[in-house]
Amino acid sequence: MSPFLPTLRLAAATTLLALAGCHAMVTQKNLTSGDFQTLTGSIQKESSAESYDRFEAVIRAPRRGPRSTVEVAMLPMDVDVDLASISNLPYANSLRELLGNSDRIGLLPKSETEELLELAAEVGVEPPLPVDIVVESFAFMTDTYMVPGFDGHPLATPMLVLEADIRSTYDSRSVHFEERGPLARNREVLARFTQRVQKSIEEKLGPELPIDVELRAPQNRPIELPEEGFGNWR
Repeated sequence: MSPFLPTLRLAAATTLLALAGCHAMVTQKNLTSGDFQTLTGSIQKESSAESYDRFEAVIRAPRRGPRSTVEVAMLPMDVDVDLASISNLPYANSLRELLGNSDRIGLLPKSETEELLELAAEVGVEPPLPVDIVVESFAFMTDTYMVPGFDGHPLATPMLVLEADIRSTYDSRSVHFEERGPLARNREVLARFTQRVQKSIEEKLGPELPIDVELRAPQNRPIELPEEGFGNWR
């Protein structure tokens, strides 16, 4: 079982997550009898006063420091259709591989990330990602990028743009940047981009995160469920 979901067991075909009102509910199916049961978890919706108090606590909380491990969720990269049609470079996989190989980043598995996003979309709620940092990324082209031609005249070529939005799940801290370059040099652009993402997590946001994970926004805390929900129930 993944260390990211110590008390919430998910199965794509049999589990429905619904965050409604002030509680988290998980509908599970008994694999033997086919019956369903619904469990209520401990996650709570914050009031404005509670949100203010939590932000105040985040400000005062001890920080992790420069060598701490950070739990990260990488959302599926949004790759423009036009770019995908002419470039088969694995933009998302390259970023996920780099982050996954870091000894300072605990990356939420791709399958669990996609499952949580899908389940949350079904009921129209914020994805309950149990992590410290969420990474969103985008890949697209702009019309032209001027480079010197062989005859000395400017030559128009498509420009590749890789964009990242990296945000803390504790407060409003975030890092946003773009990496640009000619599409013909997409591997160089991608290498610079992935390194900047890793550096932003490990050197900018990560060290300033609170030690206490209970200070995360409610949807990013682990959901505690009764033990009777386990066994033959999935």
